[in-house]
Amino acid sequence: MTITFNPKSCLVLIDIQKEYKDVYGYDKFRSNIIKLLKEARKQDVLICFVYEKDVRGKSHWIPFWEELNGNRKLDNGIPFRYSSPKQCEHYTIKHGYDAFFQTDLHMTLKSQGIETLYMCGLLTGSCVLNSMFTGFNLGYRIHLIENCCSDRTKTRHDSTIKNYSNYLFIKEKL
Repeated sequence: MTITFNPKSCLVLIDIQKEYKDVYGYDKFRSNIIKLLKEARKQDVLICFVYEKDVRGKSHWIPFWEELNGNRKLDNGIPFRYSSPKQCEHYTIKHGYDAFFQTDLHMTLKSQGIETLYMCGLLTGSCVLNSMFTGFNLGYRIHLIENCCSDRTKTRHDSTIKNYSNYLFIKEKL
């Protein structure tokens, strides 16, 4: 199945980076992202890549996360080769779960007249979900590309899709 992007839309890829290779169905996820990027580039859609880079002092959520889970290995924001932006494509670094929080993403989208976001990435139930909430609250139409997302467990991924589909986003498949 091919996605036909709406006019005034942007593909937002969240945290497709080396720290998150240990997700369920990674090989299929990787293959789908490669196909999705090829299709978005063919349709000349704006593409925005967002990567997580944890920095003590900027990533304000880390102390509480460590209280809940113990020491955290900080994410470096290094993309996989297949998920790296081309020279003409936008990318931003975030320091938390939300692609919009203290980044230039919203400003970039507004300057391009974007109304609809096609979102995908890692991890469905945390960074992708947080970013969809903010995008929704900012007034964007949200489409989640289900088979271009993954999480640490299939259960968490599936629960996120089930709980928020047609409530927060329109569900799509590649």
